[in-house]
Amino acid sequence: MDILRTDQEINNECLAVCDAEYFNCSKNCENSDCLRKCAEEVIACENSCPCGADCPTGCVDCPEHPLCADECEDAQLNNNDYQICLNAAIYELDFCLKTCPPEMGCHNSCYENYTQMLFLCPCIEQETTTTTQISTTTTEISPIEPSDVFILVIPNLVEESYLQSGDGSSQVSTTINAPENNYADNAAYALVNGKLHIFGGYYDRTKIARLDDCTFNELTVRLNEERKNGHAALSIENGKKALICFGWTGDIRKTCEIFDGSTTVSTFSA
Repeated sequence: MDILRTDQEINNECLAVCDAEYFNCSKNCENSDCLRKCAEEVIACENSCPCGADCPTGCVDCPEHPLCADECEDAQLNNNDYQICLNAAIYELDFCLKTCPPEMGCHNSCYENYTQMLFLCPCIEQETTTTTQISTTTTEISPIEPSDVFILVIPNLVEESYLQSGDGSSQVSTTINAPENNYADNAAYALVNGKLHIFGGYYDRTKIARLDDCTFNELTVRLNEERKNGHAALSIENGKKALICFGWTGDIRKTCEIFDGSTTVSTFSA
């Protein structure tokens, strides 16, 4: 059975490959131009490694890298995070069912809570409840019921995060990993390329972090302005970018910038 490696272990292996390629390249050089070209190639190689400049948060940024294994392939056998999450959900389900009176409502509630917990596990494929039937003349779309939708709520203290059902009938606590408990305090939120991003806030006024599975990963790119509170973020261009504007005091209240997933650019101001 394969053992999943950490991003840092993959980075070390990748750097070793880059060093070997540089050695093979430079040993055949007879002039400085050749050595310079080899040096440029090794820099590009190192930047492309998981945790390198082009993939700052590891394999999640470059899943196509040859050293990045598919962590969700045979996750039930090889992915420790998935196994821990699944076992916790099964334990809660078992405890819930055993303490239920002989009432179907209680049992159904146990399975609903189990499903909500699974939603937070890495590698779980969440099936949409929207179906489209296409024929030569008609398209039928069944709407999503409020009870089938779960809203992730992240308060100022990350440890208080929870999932709220769309119809308000149920609520279950969840675990979000972050460097500090106040990491999201007064940050602005927006979806970029299908991923939740947070911008600024009390903890770090220029930070940009992305929620991968249940972990906030801070990106190397920063906001151009310090946005402690009073700012807002909005997904634009069909979710490909985010517009971040305003602040609480001073000239920052009149500024905006655009984030495209990798860079920030200052834009119009009032």
